[in-house]
Amino acid sequence: MTYRGTFSDTETAQTAACPVPLRQPLLAGDPVFSARVLCGLLSWADERSIPPDQLIPGLGERDPRITFSYQSIQLGFARARHLHGSADLARLTGSHKTVNHLGPLGPAQLAHATLGEAKKFGMRNQASAGSLLRMSLVVDRDRAGFECHRLFEDDGRGTMSDVAHMIAAFNVMTAFCQAPLPIERIELCGTDEQFVGPLQRMLRTTVQLGHPISRLVFKAALLDTPNPNFDEMTWRFWSQICERETS
Repeated sequence: MTYRGTFSDTETAQTAACPVPLRQPLLAGDPVFSARVLCGLLSWADERSIPPDQLIPGLGERDPRITFSYQSIQLGFARARHLHGSADLARLTGSHKTVNHLGPLGPAQLAHATLGEAKKFGMRNQASAGSLLRMSLVVDRDRAGFECHRLFEDDGRGTMSDVAHMIAAFNVMTAFCQAPLPIERIELCGTDEQFVGPLQRMLRTTVQLGHPISRLVFKAALLDTPNPNFDEMTWRFWSQICERETS
């Protein structure tokens, strides 16, 4: 494999995980996040006939040109969690974010030759699909992991974003391999035990709390999983479209 690094020396994806040119420093109140990042929340609200504007003002417009701040998004998730009644909302919204919700990044990842190349490309271009954090792929000997790097300090609500984004990454792995892959463990920041049971049942793995960074850990050998339908022309086509969006 061509991957290097350890769980403490990460290969980061991008300096910012949002699709809008940024001024420095990025503030939690800056409206820079596309509605695409909220597709999981929208699907959850639609299933329960909850008006999206009740969660985040302007979300009901469903206009990709409208952008939202991290602050307003986290308040929206807090309202949704109150309505849902538990932190399991994170698992549900993440489950709704499948390859079909990622825009060009979805087919671009599925067109790569191996799972490792697909996820490395996905991390590098994650801004094109919308992201509330920055994910990185790391490999340490025979273990690999997706790490969640938060863009802002928060009051603990960021763990919901960690869970939703890790499940979305797991969905891409499953779609690429056409079967659920074995996850060794989930490591989460914080101590909210409401995350544990639902995640353990869904991913059939151990969930550990109290870690300094949230991480989905699996065997590094899975990164060598080949794409049986790899076609170089298809790979170039989707990769170029995706990279143009983030250039």
